[in-house]
Amino acid sequence: MTPVPFPVTYAAAFFGGAQTGEGVARTFARFGYAVISLDLAGPVAHNFFHLLAEGKAIYFKTAALFGTPIVGSSALLPSPTIQALQFGVLALGIGGSIFTACKVAQGSPGQTTPLRAFVPQLAVLILFGLVNIYLFTLPMAHRA
Repeated sequence: MTPVPFPVTYAAAFFGGAQTGEGVARTFARFGYAVISLDLAGPVAHNFFHLLAEGKAIYFKTAALFGTPIVGSSALLPSPTIQALQFGVLALGIGGSIFTACKVAQGSPGQTTPLRAFVPQLAVLILFGLVNIYLFTLPMAHRA
């Protein structure tokens, strides 16, 4: 079974490449750079939860190791603040990906308007961004 993002990205490369006269493989490779920002933002935002919602667990576990158990919240920041930071990082990732796709489209050969190559990529980036936003609205379980 093929993961869903690859066929979706391939379809965008197919339609974008048809507008520019480029092959699908070249368009796929060129616009692959645009996804990097979003692909980095997702895991960074996810790890904000572990770092900021479970950060004090390091002290609690260390104290318990020496026979002094500490009980309390392991969060360094309140949940709404952590979620705001997560959405901020996602917004930066989505914005960076859209910016990169726009710049890549402007460098597309053999076309008069870069918008025709950009629109399929923009649709995919928005879809991926919305999926990431949805995933960050779901509750997460603490590990510590």
